[in-house]
Amino acid sequence: MRKYLFPIMLVVVLAAIVNHICTSAQVTAIATDGQWQFKGIGLRTFPWAKTDLIKDKKLALATALAYRYREDWRKVADLAAQKRTPVRWGDSTENTNAYAWTIPDPNHPAIEIASDLQKASLASLAALIAHEAHHAAYHQPCLVRTCMKELIDEETAAFSWTAGVYESIPDRFKGKTELDQFNKEIVTRWHQKTLLEYVILSTGYQKQFFGEELAVR
Repeated sequence: MRKYLFPIMLVVVLAAIVNHICTSAQVTAIATDGQWQFKGIGLRTFPWAKTDLIKDKKLALATALAYRYREDWRKVADLAAQKRTPVRWGDSTENTNAYAWTIPDPNHPAIEIASDLQKASLASLAALIAHEAHHAAYHQPCLVRTCMKELIDEETAAFSWTAGVYESIPDRFKGKTELDQFNKEIVTRWHQKTLLEYVILSTGYQKQFFGEELAVR
């Protein structure tokens, strides 16, 4: 039995070393000639990573993580880039205390992340950006009473990107905050195929879709 003990211990030690290297690898973004260049995530740059659109380094890193680890979301990001959609910090008190929101404009939308989330995990920020990017890329202005189904479907699809992106990003970029827990709940609902019910039954979205007086309390 002892002759197997050393190889087993060696494998355990090597695994711990590899894990330490992976979790402590330097992840950073450097602004060069109007474009963010990334190190430590296996992605050098991408079309949306322009410093005039995403000026904050942490938001740039979060967007890069979504782009790197969720390949099917890249088409959404590329369309947001074509519309020259900025990603920036914003004041949540002006937007009903939401985590993030999109300022609607069919040609030049803007994504804002609540400024009190500046210490949030990169994975959580990436999930928020992925969600809002869907709105920026595909939202078409309309009256709620004439296109409610389309708006609900759009919100549900945006939450699918929240879940898909958050789940795809390695755990080393996640945290244990309230926002991380919220994203994990969305991932669970995504797998259970209950995101549509979540959107419809959410008081916040009921107010948005049906009006304050019809929202269930």
